[in-house]
Amino acid sequence: MTMNDHKETIFISGIDTDAGKSYATGWLACQMAAQGRRVATMKFIQTGCDGRSEDIDHGGTIAIIIAVLLYSLFTTRRSPIWTFDRLVIPVALVAGLIRIGNLINSEIFGTATTLPWGFMFLRSRQWHEMYYGQACHPTQLYEALCYFILFALLMWMYWRKNAEQRPGLLFGVFLIGIFLPRFIIEFIKNDQTAFEADMALNMGQLLSIPFVIAGIVLVIWSLCRPKVEIAFPDRYADEPSDGKRRR
Repeated sequence: MTMNDHKETIFISGIDTDAGKSYATGWLACQMAAQGRRVATMKFIQTGCDGRSEDIDHGGTIAIIIAVLLYSLFTTRRSPIWTFDRLVIPVALVAGLIRIGNLINSEIFGTATTLPWGFMFLRSRQWHEMYYGQACHPTQLYEALCYFILFALLMWMYWRKNAEQRPGLLFGVFLIGIFLPRFIIEFIKNDQTAFEADMALNMGQLLSIPFVIAGIVLVIWSLCRPKVEIAFPDRYADEPSDGKRRR
């Protein structure tokens, strides 16, 4: 790449809050690409720029696990499982919302389909190049539906079944509920990178397998251990009479 190429390339990034970054950067990159400008983004998505996104979800999961381990070691001084069992409930909801954002941004969709709910992703360069005139699987909706169901299940387990009495159960169900649907839905997704074309299982599927196994192990481990007694089953904790929060 020459110095002139550097001057003509616009780099678009954003704070990674998982709350609209892909949509905002995608929209801006689309507008600039439509004007004939060269655009690069921090997270490469189907915005009219060359190249396809790498699979970063699994790396983000590993980063969260490391952060929780450090947080538990130096701050809460509780078992990391205690934190994970509570953290994963809203994370399941966020995962579903992220996939809705992917749908809005016309990215990470599936192969062609004749099913009546197929989508035509008119704003996607990839769709125009590979599937113009054909409907494709809205795999973003498939995943979002799975994650919303998982969120409802985890909420029910926590509030109605006192699942926190079995440390690791919620975390294990979460790992299975996130990565098993991901593994299955990948069969009808487009390859994210060129080297996956000759693979029986793509990179996303290979990276999902250890998480599914870990989830199964956690569920079995939690069910084989005696229940942990909790102070306030099936209801909120009582407010202290002096108005001060108890630790």
